[in-house]
Amino acid sequence: MVLAAAEAFGHADPGVQERALNVVARHLVAAGEAVLPELRTAAELLNPAHHARAGELFGAPVGGGEGDEPDTGWDEVLPPVAPPRPLGAPIGSAAELAEELSALLAAREPEVASFERVLDGLVRHAHLDRAALLAALEPVRRTHPWQGSGHWSDCTPRDITYVVAAVAGLTPPRRLWDALSRSGRTPLRGSRTTLHGAVLAARLEEAAWQVTAHRPPYLLAVPTDATGAIEAAVLVERLAGYQAAGITPGQADLSAALLRVRPEAEPAVLSAAEALGSPAGRWLAHWLRTGGLPGQPSERVLFAPGQGLKSRRTYPDRWWEDVQRTVVAQPGIGAGPTGPAGERLAPEFRRLLSPTEPSVSRARAVEEWVWRPVPHWAAVLPHHREELAARWLDHFAMGADRNERGAGRHLPLLAEAGGPAGLALHLALAYGLGARHTEDRTGAVDALLVLAARGELDGGLLGRELGELVARGTVKPTRLVAALGLAAETGAYRTAWTVLRAALPGLLGPAEPSVRGLGDLLALATDCARRTRARGPVAEVTAAAGRGGSGRVVKEARALRDVLAG
Repeated sequence: MVLAAAEAFGHADPGVQERALNVVARHLVAAGEAVLPELRTAAELLNPAHHARAGELFGAPVGGGEGDEPDTGWDEVLPPVAPPRPLGAPIGSAAELAEELSALLAAREPEVASFERVLDGLVRHAHLDRAALLAALEPVRRTHPWQGSGHWSDCTPRDITYVVAAVAGLTPPRRLWDALSRSGRTPLRGSRTTLHGAVLAARLEEAAWQVTAHRPPYLLAVPTDATGAIEAAVLVERLAGYQAAGITPGQADLSAALLRVRPEAEPAVLSAAEALGSPAGRWLAHWLRTGGLPGQPSERVLFAPGQGLKSRRTYPDRWWEDVQRTVVAQPGIGAGPTGPAGERLAPEFRRLLSPTEPSVSRARAVEEWVWRPVPHWAAVLPHHREELAARWLDHFAMGADRNERGAGRHLPLLAEAGGPAGLALHLALAYGLGARHTEDRTGAVDALLVLAARGELDGGLLGRELGELVARGTVKPTRLVAALGLAAETGAYRTAWTVLRAALPGLLGPAEPSVRGLGDLLALATDCARRTRARGPVAEVTAAAGRGGSGRVVKEARALRDVLAG
């Protein structure tokens, strides 16, 4: 019987382990000493909170004795820092372009690389031989005709069919576009188009005009890797080609390229940019010399009940009037759209750089709740992930406090992007780790490990925010222990401990000991602390361990206190 009960020593729930240990203790004398070696082996799987008692029962230290600690001094295992995936050579023929366009339109969520290659291919091959391009695209155009943008539609990569229609001569003339634009309408922008959608619409509308008018040989804003970034040397070379051909860049194309170019440039690249004589070349040289658009730190704001959107409309679920979140305010990139660095950008891009107010309090307008981040949004600002995280924070928060699905899978995109990793990004990560759905938490764990591997994770900041979110009930401990446990199981015990240690004051301060999952979080913290040989008291842990009673939280707090005491 005792050996059968010992099989539960490896159970994920320390409470089950404790009950199994109680069964073994009751029947140990009857079982005899012959079972002790097997029991000692099985006891190595126990939670550290049970090691001392198991050692007394089985007559030998459990979990490694003095001078014999095989499972401590853990070497942190983090994923390798992979370089961004290059976009590859431009599409070489009209037939190849038709194949890639067909695959793009059939994809559930088109990849950034696929979309950018196809858009550039349309411009390139319209320049080379528009008639041949039209012939190659005709089967795809018949299968996927452009049907116009609807009142409730956002502009997406699938609206590239508008450019295909332009190649076929089926779009309105430019003078009609200008008239529509003055009235606030354009072919790809309706009344519910998001800020990111408006940027994409501006690029597509401009490309549609280009394939029918002066036909540039290529686009400037095509990324050099899948994050959306452009190497400075490549953009300098592209602008030099435009200058040699006497071509003036499109405003949207140049704006997109500048926001994507890596702000760090080698001296030789900067010299080549400064040698360009065109207005666009001089702008690029100034952009690189001054480091592009500087990011701005986010301001932390506690959003309390009663601050939500007060709408005149009637909604069956007015959840935003009761929600409590930590949100951020963002002053905007480059000191705002009218700052000196961004004042010459296309208007759609300037609006995207505008300040971000505390997100739930302004509620982004009802129509923006309909849309969720998609990969090509991140590729618009590949060096400003903090600002993107601030603008998207509502979507990540709703995964935790509204149980919505899907936003967490975009966290790795932000982790792999460039720019400072500040409060907004760490808050987004905190909400992701507390998301309702497993796939969203997995995305958050992936982002956590990427940031840690790149040396960009502030474990203290993340832990403190998590502690407050748990204390307010926004993030459930059961979800957090699942996420951080998954991170630890990959080998990132030190990273998990850094986060947990900073979270402990918030977890053990105002939180009730009966909060479901709090004991499991303490058990995980104990395991991580033991493996990483963490030392040094945590006042809240010591206080919790000193409480009377034999509840789970008290037991786990005592185990953690003892590990930290060495």
